[in-house]
Amino acid sequence: MSYQSLGQMKLAEAAFREAFELPAYNDLAEFNRRAWPEFLLDRGRAQEALDESQDLIQGKWALGHFAGHTIAGRALLELDRMADAKHELSLAEQESEQIPAVILGMLPNAGELNAEILLREKNWDRANALMNQIEDKIHMVPGPDAWCEALFELESIARVAWQVGDWDLAESTARKMVQHDPSYAGGHYVLGQVAEHRGEAEAAKQEFATANKLWSKADPDVRHDANQN
Repeated sequence: MSYQSLGQMKLAEAAFREAFELPAYNDLAEFNRRAWPEFLLDRGRAQEALDESQDLIQGKWALGHFAGHTIAGRALLELDRMADAKHELSLAEQESEQIPAVILGMLPNAGELNAEILLREKNWDRANALMNQIEDKIHMVPGPDAWCEALFELESIARVAWQVGDWDLAESTARKMVQHDPSYAGGHYVLGQVAEHRGEAEAAKQEFATANKLWSKADPDVRHDANQN
């Protein structure tokens, strides 16, 4: 996650892949293996994320199954397979019934698949209300790992929001990212995308410049993406 936050995606990928291949000896460890397919989703590699999610679905514990079905559903949405994504949501909800309520309540993005489906169906009022609840929970999870995960979870929400054209959600989520960590380039990059969409050329230029500066140690292709805008 540290590599990912710096835009060093090749090193991040190697570390995530290695961690994913380690055996899990309890339900939480299996659940945490979701970081690898989530990384693939964030990098626009939906089919690979879908393939890797099957390992979680075939695991030992309900927590891992829940994570696997949720990620599979999100990947299917990226692949424009809405019906299959809804089926995965149903399977995830079935698995959630096996998870103690107190544990389920500690999973900040438990409803993200449902919210993404609503977003892609243009049911933005319900989707935004649910996403705002998820974002509020993300900020409340304690610990350094959760603090870093929060950035990527917020970034994922912002990315889906701009993909479907919900620019208000994209902007509000990006501002939460910057508030959470002003030194993270991703929040400024999303704000640049929002400003560019709205025709605010100077604001977009400033945000992209800030993102590029903060990505000074990033992989060349990551810096190139920022410079393209």
